[in-house]
Amino acid sequence: MQVNITLSNKEKRHYFLYLLGMMLITILILSVITLRKFSSPFSDADLHSVLVLQEKSKFDEAQKSMQKTIDSTFVKLDKLDPEKYDPIKENDIDIGISDIGNAFKITSVTDPRQKGYAKIANFYKMYQLDKQDMHNTAENVVLFKQQYDNCLINVKEKSQQMYQRENAMIMHNGR
Repeated sequence: MQVNITLSNKEKRHYFLYLLGMMLITILILSVITLRKFSSPFSDADLHSVLVLQEKSKFDEAQKSMQKTIDSTFVKLDKLDPEKYDPIKENDIDIGISDIGNAFKITSVTDPRQKGYAKIANFYKMYQLDKQDMHNTAENVVLFKQQYDNCLINVKEKSQQMYQRENAMIMHNGR
């Protein structure tokens, strides 16, 4: 004997909502059980953003203090006269270049902009070497001019000696 149970539309709706609610509660409980051991990726993202912003602000502060050194070193380099050698100015420039190159070596700042300071220091060093080469070239030109003048004087003296010898030989042979 089989009994047919028929439900009204209202009962079917309640039964469907009951089954849907039970399914959602089951999914929620299973999700909590399986995902409670995993850390949330969203909590780390906020912390990472805060750390990145702190790093950038540290770099910006250090960059402000280094700007004076960069500017003053360039002004000293630009005013450096290749004709006059001044060891005190050279030493000041070397110290400035060293300070710029080592600006972020000690700190723990990981900003990629810090690599630019090493490049600025290399550029300044090349600029200084160019000025030194100009000074050395100017000194060499003066030295070579002196040597050339001495050589011309010696050539003139030798030619006069040769001329006097030739005249003496002509006079000696002519008698």
